[in-house]
Amino acid sequence: IDPKDKFQEVRKLGRNKDDWTKNISDKELLVKIKDTIEVSKYLKVECQKYNIPYFDSSNNFQEYLEKIFLYFAR
Repeated sequence: IDPKDKFQEVRKLGRNKDDWTKNISDKELLVKIKDTIEVSKYLKVECQKYNIPYFDSSNNFQEYLEKIFLYFAR
């Protein structure tokens, strides 16, 4: 996902009282998103290497939460 798109999604969805992102600047959030994307790329490669399922929730976050829960519930 493009970091700017993820930024918009986080700001749009994160408007509740428990939202940790509301206390950081847009610039800081964008840096954190970019860092997280890089870590996710690494984790994806490592998961493939060890044949571990990798769930990319970059898009459709809520949809992937259900898939993840179902995977671990089995």
